[in-house]
Amino acid sequence: MKNIEKIFLFIGVLQNIYVTSLDYSYNKRKIFDVVKIIQEASAMKRISLISTLLLMFLVSFFSGAAESETFEITYATQSQIELKADVIVPQGEGPFPIVVAFHGGGFVRGEKEDISRQCNYISKNGYVVFNANYRTVSQGAHFPGFVKDAHSAVLWIKKHAKEYKGNPDQIALTGFSAGAYIASITAVTPHISVLHHKDPRFEDMSSEVQAVIPFYGHQNLNILDEVQIKTATFVYGKDISHNKKLLNLGSPVYHIGHAVPTLLFHNEIDPLVPVEQSRSMYSIYKDKNLPVYFYEFPRNAHDLLRPDEDWALGVTIKFLDKYLKRMPGIEMPESIP
Repeated sequence: MKNIEKIFLFIGVLQNIYVTSLDYSYNKRKIFDVVKIIQEASAMKRISLISTLLLMFLVSFFSGAAESETFEITYATQSQIELKADVIVPQGEGPFPIVVAFHGGGFVRGEKEDISRQCNYISKNGYVVFNANYRTVSQGAHFPGFVKDAHSAVLWIKKHAKEYKGNPDQIALTGFSAGAYIASITAVTPHISVLHHKDPRFEDMSSEVQAVIPFYGHQNLNILDEVQIKTATFVYGKDISHNKKLLNLGSPVYHIGHAVPTLLFHNEIDPLVPVEQSRSMYSIYKDKNLPVYFYEFPRNAHDLLRPDEDWALGVTIKFLDKYLKRMPGIEMPESIP
C-alpha cells in the first residue's frame, strides 16, 4: 500500500476515534503503519508528512462536523429510567427519511454512543437518524420490556418527525447484535399490543416501518442450541426452552406476514450469535419471494470489523436509497468483493 493511502486510512482512524472507537486493534494497526512511515522518512520529509496529516485531519474534522446536527432528547420514562436518544439531522431542507438505530451489548449493557460513528455516517448520506437507548436486563427489563421501549422510540420520532426535518412515512430500523434483534422484532410486530407500552401520547398511531437492517442478530429462537437457550432464558427472565408460544412471539421470522424489506449482515463463524440465525431468515424470506439481501463475511468474529463494516455501511446506504428514498436504478451487490 502506498504511503499516501496509509495516511488517508489514518485520517479515517482519527475521525473514528473522534466519534467513538469501535475497533481498537484495527485503529492501532493503522496508527503504527503511519508512525513507521514518519519514522523512516528524512527530517524534511517527516515535517512535510506530519503537516499534510494534520491539515487533512483538520479539514475532514471541521467539514464533517458541519454536515449534521445532533439533539439529545428523552423519548420516554420507564421504571423511573429516562430513555435518551440522539436525533442526528443532516443539512438541507428535507424532509429526510428516518433511520432508528439500536446499540448492542448483550441485552445487559451498552449506550447509544457505542454506534455514533455508524449513525453519523448514515445521517451524512441524507437521513435523520434516531439513535435510541433502551432498558437492559441489568436495569430490570427482560423481554418484552426492551421491545416495548423500541416501539416507543419509533412512535416518538414519527410524532416529532417534522420538528427534525424527518418524513414519518419513510422509516427503517437498524441495530447491532442485541440491537439487531430489537430492530428485527420491532419491525415486524407493530400489530402486537403485548409488545407495546400503553402510552396515551401515541394513541391511534402505528409503529409500522418500511425496512430493517440487522447486523448479526437473532432472528429465529426456534433453532437455538442449548447454550443459546440458556442465554435466552436469562434475557427473557424465564425458561423458554419448551414454551413454543413465547419462542414464536419472540422470533422475527415467525411474523413473516408483516415482513418488510430486509438487509442482513453476519460473519460466517460468529461465536455469540450463530450465522444460522441470519441464514434462517434469508431462506424463509426468499422462499416467500420477499425482498431480502444477505451478506456473509468469511470471518471468525461476532462484530463486523473494518473494513468489512465500512463496506456494509456503504451497502446500507444503497439499500436505504432503494427502499426509503425510492431512487430508481439502484442495484444491490450480488456478493461481497
